[in-house]
Amino acid sequence: MDYIDFEKDFKKLIEQHKSDKNYNLIKDYPAIFSLVKNIAIDRNSDGMVKMIMNSAISYFVLPIDIMSEKNMGISGYMDDFFMCISALRVLLEYERETGKFLIKKYWKLEEDYEDYLTQKYYSLIQRLSEKVTSDILFHSGLKYIKEIIISKKDPRSYVEKKTRSLQR
Repeated sequence: MDYIDFEKDFKKLIEQHKSDKNYNLIKDYPAIFSLVKNIAIDRNSDGMVKMIMNSAISYFVLPIDIMSEKNMGISGYMDDFFMCISALRVLLEYERETGKFLIKKYWKLEEDYEDYLTQKYYSLIQRLSEKVTSDILFHSGLKYIKEIIISKKDPRSYVEKKTRSLQR
């Protein structure tokens, strides 16, 4: 069986669209997706780190998301890219030192990761709108993961409480 190099193939796909108006915004998405994947499987990642990273990975593979690549072409990856950037920022909020260690370990881009993540995050919010970015965080579950982190609650009790409130 032949090995498929997803990152290489994904990078080729993105590079085929250099004339797209959003190319410069998302050209690094394959490297960022690879970073998220590597952090998710790293042995230094605890359960919460894995949940954060897997929310971005699962959003990418969902057949239906907020911005469809099928309908929007390469611009349809902006929501997926925003998810990865958001997951990395939540990681740094959750566990700053571990997050810095893991990001530095797998960072492939030339720019400083903190400046890069901040710049891309705000550029994507500006391009997508706060409503769309809020919908992305809700759709992916990262909104709830972030609430658990901020409230420092036990995830099981948080989910049980949310479930009860939805059943009313």
